[in-house]
Amino acid sequence: MTRSRFSILFLALVMMMALTTPGSAANKEYQQLMADVRMLQEQVQRQQLAIVQLTDALKAVTTKLDAQADKSLGVLAEQKSAIDAMTGALEVMKEKFIDTNDRLGTITGDVAAISRALAQTGPAGGAMPPPGAAPGQAQPEGLGAQPSAILQQAISDYYIGNYSMAETEFQQYLKDNPKAPSAPEALVYLGQTLRAERKFEEAIVAFAAVIDNYPGSNRLIEALFQRGRTWEEAGDKAKARESYQAVIDKYPPDNTWVLQAAQRLARIK
Repeated sequence: MTRSRFSILFLALVMMMALTTPGSAANKEYQQLMADVRMLQEQVQRQQLAIVQLTDALKAVTTKLDAQADKSLGVLAEQKSAIDAMTGALEVMKEKFIDTNDRLGTITGDVAAISRALAQTGPAGGAMPPPGAAPGQAQPEGLGAQPSAILQQAISDYYIGNYSMAETEFQQYLKDNPKAPSAPEALVYLGQTLRAERKFEEAIVAFAAVIDNYPGSNRLIEALFQRGRTWEEAGDKAKARESYQAVIDKYPPDNTWVLQAAQRLARIK
């Protein structure tokens, strides 16, 4: 009985050892795995914290960059507005300057015409030599003739803006005096009158008559310039450039009409 009980106890001990030994090994492996998992979890948490910190830092940098960009854009916008305003003001001043030069050129030509008329008439109504002519020098035929009252009246009507009447008077004068020395002058005034009436094609014909029929006239350069200006106002910039360029090519660079032609040519280019 004792031996039997011993055997039973021995077998139970062996079974217990058999059962407890593998379980213990598995428990150690489990504990090791859990330790590894905890280490990995800690590493993941540290990495997540680092990512959060980097994200916050990146947001802060982005915010600063956005603020600087907005500020820079605001400064650039203000500068651009100021530059645009200055450019507009310069364009307005340039337009006024060109118009003033045009008026001065026209007035200069008109003053010269009036001076010639006065010189031809003389203080006592007698003929006088043209400017620059030596005393006793022969004059071209008809140069000393008294200017027609119709022409003078037409010029006066042109300057006061009575264009319809001036047009009729210039045409009547040219009809009655087609070969008069003042015919080129009358044609130039007629062209300007027609342009003021927005009759561009007829004005160009009047200026072309001076260019084609009076190549030696001192009104030729004015006719070339005024033809270019008429084409410009009519919207034909290509022909306007051609006419302005003809003025620049044919006459000295210090001539008033040449300077005006160069300014208008630069503007329409």
